[in-house]
Amino acid sequence: MGGVGGSGAGASGGERVDAGAAHDARRVADASGTPDAALPDAGTAICQQPSPDNVWATITPGVSPTFVEAIAPGEVWGTSVGRLQRWSGTGWNDVAVPISWSSSVGVVAGSSANDVWVSNGATSIARWDGVAWTDVSPPGLAAGSHVLVLRVLDPSHAWLLVAYSQTASNGGTYDQATPLKWNGLGWTQVALPSHAQPFAELKSLWATTFDDVWLCGDLVDPAVSQTPVVLHWDGIALRNTSYGVFHPNSTPQFAQAIWADSPNDVWVAGGSSVGSSMVHFDGVTWTETHVANTGLIQGVWGWCSNNVWADTGSSVWHFDGTGWSDSFEGGSQPTEMSGTGPDDVWISSASTVLHRQLNSCGDLVVGPGEDCDPPNAVGSDGSICDAKCHYETCGNLKVDPGETCDPPNGSTCDDNCQTIPIVCGNGIVQPGEQCEFPNDTYCQNCQWTTCGQCGAALCNLGHTCATLTGADEANCLALEGCLVPAGGCWANGSLANCFCVPPSDCSNGFTGACVPQLEALAHTSDSATLNRLLNDRTSIFTAIGTELACPSGRGCGPICAGVVQP
Repeated sequence: MGGVGGSGAGASGGERVDAGAAHDARRVADASGTPDAALPDAGTAICQQPSPDNVWATITPGVSPTFVEAIAPGEVWGTSVGRLQRWSGTGWNDVAVPISWSSSVGVVAGSSANDVWVSNGATSIARWDGVAWTDVSPPGLAAGSHVLVLRVLDPSHAWLLVAYSQTASNGGTYDQATPLKWNGLGWTQVALPSHAQPFAELKSLWATTFDDVWLCGDLVDPAVSQTPVVLHWDGIALRNTSYGVFHPNSTPQFAQAIWADSPNDVWVAGGSSVGSSMVHFDGVTWTETHVANTGLIQGVWGWCSNNVWADTGSSVWHFDGTGWSDSFEGGSQPTEMSGTGPDDVWISSASTVLHRQLNSCGDLVVGPGEDCDPPNAVGSDGSICDAKCHYETCGNLKVDPGETCDPPNGSTCDDNCQTIPIVCGNGIVQPGEQCEFPNDTYCQNCQWTTCGQCGAALCNLGHTCATLTGADEANCLALEGCLVPAGGCWANGSLANCFCVPPSDCSNGFTGACVPQLEALAHTSDSATLNRLLNDRTSIFTAIGTELACPSGRGCGPICAGVVQP
């Protein structure tokens, strides 16, 4: 399967700074942990592992492209038959490009937002420099050729792998591959080693620098058995690399994809009829690692030597430096694997685009600890996804599991959708009640007394407390209810007489039966603070004192004293 084997974009983690991009910035850090792209040899190489909180997202908004390439952070491009698309972060947008599309998907690659290359599925290639498109198609290719792989290090360094169908001596066919190299001005065909001619069906290409390029595939001479092949460009010529075989007791064997971090860190993906395998080169020795029991590894991409991803076509596997583990099930035949960071990996196929990303509320993925995503989405039962990506069940007008009422109303249903028992004296005026003072002159058994009716009619008794909510409202009502039986405490609208001895002087502290209610409403027991609040004409305590003085000052006194009837 052509084109699989890592990012086709230099800035996505495949090139080095000496090739004009920031390949090493991802891993080279100083003591503070700050990446240093300018000094590839400075500091200590740090191989970042994926965050434990990252997730695989299935990218579904709009029509997803078949081939997706992550070029740089925030720069993800894709191709389908007849179209080029760019990822906006929430959907795919079509991009007009001046090439005639073939009936094939084509590929896209690049090194930055101002260096994007796209093929039309055949051999036409256009390059975007941030201002305009330029035709950079290679001339003189055989009829029927098509681009398999496009890798871009920078505007002056790029590679192509072009294939065209050949007929073997026995009448069979195979795809002969031809590599080409871009020098900033034009393309040059790169000769294959003699042993790879004419039966090299190359499938994948990866470049770390202009003098470190790797290719892999199979030798498919119909007269002999199929064998894998790995080639290396050292800046002068393509040379064969002897690397051993996958499962030597099993045939056929395949080399499907390749990814390299350096000349001393190369991964070849493939396998045999026994199962999926990876072969790793450390600069001296090739070592095989068995990954899965079924399926060839079709794609490979890595962020660094101990953070490598592989796709078998039905599952995604991850290497952490010690072994491979299954990361995702349910994939489909991949067309490309690429990425721009330890938590930014993309896999595309004919039907699905997967993105490995940090989980966050609003990323369109229901990740660990989330019920829904994005916020404001409506569930099948009408529940609304809240700002923390949980279903907003309380308040959806439906009694959900764990709830005893809905919606909240502050009287019989609290903010957690739990029933509030109707209890006289709980600080809440509930159905069947008229008032919520403790039993006093105004309110008996949560019903207005004659005195209370007079006070409520003249002064909206309890209105001050109604401006508060929750515990503050309950504490306000409790304070009013405590003060009413005290009689002269609220005379002339001043509460100081109720709490200070001698009157209006609290230097000796606070006394009286209602001090606990005062402290609860004031949220303090500090004498100086309480004294200041009591003498502050803008505080709620002045409003309470004025309200309680109202019935006496405006004519309820005789009624409350029982001298006259209302």
